[in-house]
Amino acid sequence: MAYWRIADIPELRGLDPRSRRVRWSEAVSRSHTVRTSFLLLGVIVAAAVVVAAVVNFLPGFGAGWKHYLMLVVTWALVFGGNDLLLTQPRARRWLREHPTVMPT
Repeated sequence: MAYWRIADIPELRGLDPRSRRVRWSEAVSRSHTVRTSFLLLGVIVAAAVVVAAVVNFLPGFGAGWKHYLMLVVTWALVFGGNDLLLTQPRARRWLREHPTVMPT
């Protein structure tokens, strides 16, 4: 399940807000792999190219502000999807595997 706020993540309940942020940042960075970075980069580039190509052929979109708006929306969806579908599950799994709170 995806959570919108760090305060809602079950693995971080019971921590004060500062410790929660530190612990979440640590979990995200330690659960990060090079392979997923390249996969994400490929997905972002592919999504941007596909949307740019589709929008370019839509009537009235050309290279105006609508074209750039669609690119921004695509980037937002891809990054949001990355956070909700990839980053959060990996970081939560890391938190479950490493329950000891590291010193800050």
